[in-house]
Amino acid sequence: MFLNFKDVHATFLPFDCHLLLPSAHLNQFLVSAFFFFRLDRTSIRELNIARVNINSTAVPIYFQQLIYKMDPPAEKDKTSVTPLFIPRQKILLWGDSLSQTCWDGWGGKLAHRYQRRADVLNRGCSGYNSTWYLQLPDESHDNVALVIIWFGANDASLPEHNPHHYVPIADYQTNLKRLVQEKVATLLSGNPKVLLVTPPPVHHDQRFVFQKQRYGDKATGVLERTLENSGKYAEACVEVAKELGVPCLNVWQAFQTDDNWGRFLSDGLHFSPAGHDFVAQQILEKIQQEFPDLHVEPCPITQQPCNSGSKCQGLTTFGPYHDEIDAKNPSAAMTKAFAVSAPDSNGLKRAIVTKEEENDSKKPKLDAPE
Repeated sequence: MFLNFKDVHATFLPFDCHLLLPSAHLNQFLVSAFFFFRLDRTSIRELNIARVNINSTAVPIYFQQLIYKMDPPAEKDKTSVTPLFIPRQKILLWGDSLSQTCWDGWGGKLAHRYQRRADVLNRGCSGYNSTWYLQLPDESHDNVALVIIWFGANDASLPEHNPHHYVPIADYQTNLKRLVQEKVATLLSGNPKVLLVTPPPVHHDQRFVFQKQRYGDKATGVLERTLENSGKYAEACVEVAKELGVPCLNVWQAFQTDDNWGRFLSDGLHFSPAGHDFVAQQILEKIQQEFPDLHVEPCPITQQPCNSGSKCQGLTTFGPYHDEIDAKNPSAAMTKAFAVSAPDSNGLKRAIVTKEEENDSKKPKLDAPE
């Protein structure tokens, strides 16, 4: 009832078999599972083969090879191809409530910018500090292009007034290092880039108002978080980023470049609509500055982030744009976008890798929202 691989852990499968395969043939087997046992990608990744370094982009290539072997092209058409599914890349958000509640704010704007290029996965946990987050079960992801790690708002609580959330600065820094050096390195494939984000500043007057509104007569009138202490954690985050050699967005500092920075907060800690807009702008600008290959340049005519006039060097657009499809022969555009050429002595060769490379040589086109 189980499958043995050389140098691979035993794996239970939903069928009776007992095979011994060298690691070199693992990908071929996984592809066979697609065909013969109708397992989807998620099921295959759940086969407890975590110790094997599987390049997720290699599986579809073997998948294509198997298609070719099972249904070879006619002698008169050795260049015929079969459309190939290319997994979409991912942007992960790790953090506290500033991440969990971002869908109607900066997270939603990020997803909008990367539509059809990368899926934004929100793994924020409201109320968590960095210590608690490290206790969560490990969750692996493939094809990850970027991880945004944002903690500190709860860690920076004052120990005498909010020991529930407080994490000492030294532990906070250690936790950030663990998230980057352990979790990112071992759970995520695709050689993801990392962006650390500091906690935001705390607006004292707003916190007092929030406290009174929430607790009424039971409000203590004592701040559990302060501007000064959140600044210390912001500085600690910047130090970790420098030590690890990864970029850091200093939100604590960026907010306070505005004389009326309180407008960016709703309760002295969480973001207002204006704050979400500001954070989204800051993150997108930081991506452009630090990871130019992940920067999406919207169409200069329509300002849309994903049409034939938009560009992104490092991320493939899923599917050809509608103005690239011949209504009388739509399969031609699909084949051009997704297919690989027939195998030769060097293996499979992709016909097209990205659409953006073509955009450099043509003028932007007016594009409908769809």
